[in-house]
Amino acid sequence: MNLFAWTAEPREPINPAKPQREVNALAKTINWVEADLICMQEVGSLTALQDVNSLLKQPFPYVKLSETNSDRGIHLGFMSRFPFSLHTHRDLPLLDEAMQPITDLQGPSATQLTALKLQRDIAIAELQIDGQPPVFAANVHLKSAGKRSWQTLSPLTVRTAEARVLAQVITHFQQQHPASPLLVMGDFNDNATSTAFAALEHLPGGALFDPLMRELVPVNPRISTYWPKRRTRIDRILLNKAAKATYRLGSIRLWGNKRAEIASDHFPLSIELRLATPMEQTL
Repeated sequence: MNLFAWTAEPREPINPAKPQREVNALAKTINWVEADLICMQEVGSLTALQDVNSLLKQPFPYVKLSETNSDRGIHLGFMSRFPFSLHTHRDLPLLDEAMQPITDLQGPSATQLTALKLQRDIAIAELQIDGQPPVFAANVHLKSAGKRSWQTLSPLTVRTAEARVLAQVITHFQQQHPASPLLVMGDFNDNATSTAFAALEHLPGGALFDPLMRELVPVNPRISTYWPKRRTRIDRILLNKAAKATYRLGSIRLWGNKRAEIASDHFPLSIELRLATPMEQTL
């Protein structure tokens, strides 16, 4: 199974639509990868996702958008060869170190602090693959470095709080589905060594396996997933123990070329899983 994670700029109502040249490059890169599941960030609408799907040599039969809390049309997209259901966590509150809700102003005219939720979402796809036990893929897009003028909290503070919520979601999932493969993939908006991810390093079942940092970076320390900057590895695919047991070692790949640069300022990542099915599939 080939799993593919990519951050693609949205078609938003606030900004101009993604130029057709970039949409075409996006579709050609997806064709190149031949993925079975795509988790995409910064998707403006279901229509935008369907437009890309229509340009593919083999369009995906299952396409869904998970709307997030973003007011800028920054949502999460899924395209799959297999049927799946979605589980959203966008209503979860952000927490501080004492696990208490954090607050901030919600707009330029706001005068009172309001408890914050996830800025986007942690959307988990539950895939049904040829009668086998389900595989779960969490699509993640954490807080970026951007900060609006009225906000009092730093982006790092918000991202750290979101990572705590992500750790809670992972912990709860593993309690409910202890034998199920879980992949956490997407745009983390910070390097793996950031203090923002301390909660992910201390999960009850241990930190998730990171093939990018374990396999690609030691070979090429200058590698970047956000290609405008060197050594900027803000996109990741993480695996719990059950998922790692199916992971094809060495299959992590960063799909970087000029066409991918036209499509997005992030290079996509993919991995392959060996599942108990007649075919080997890639996510």
